[in-house]
Amino acid sequence: MEKIKHAAWKRNDGVVAIAKQHADCIRKSPPDTCMKGSENQGFVTDTDRYVEREEAAEIAFKAGQIEKQPRILFSEHMWSKHERFNGKHTYDQERGYIEEEE
Repeated sequence: MEKIKHAAWKRNDGVVAIAKQHADCIRKSPPDTCMKGSENQGFVTDTDRYVEREEAAEIAFKAGQIEKQPRILFSEHMWSKHERFNGKHTYDQERGYIEEEE
């Protein structure tokens, strides 16, 4: 079953930057390469497929990575301990979101 692996941002140079959260994608990209707009923000799955936030929410829910399916997925759903998100993953740049041991 496909899972969400990284937050991603489509850049105007054709590269899809990946990181723990979308802001990190911008920080690690060359200046002026990240196009503004939510349509350029998404996620990469463990099959290396780029998906938009809506599809990412469905994938993460069906894979059991999140407990409730939001309309759109934010990276915080994966890792933030805030009660609004209840994330249960740590992050590794190579392996992506890794479910924490209970």
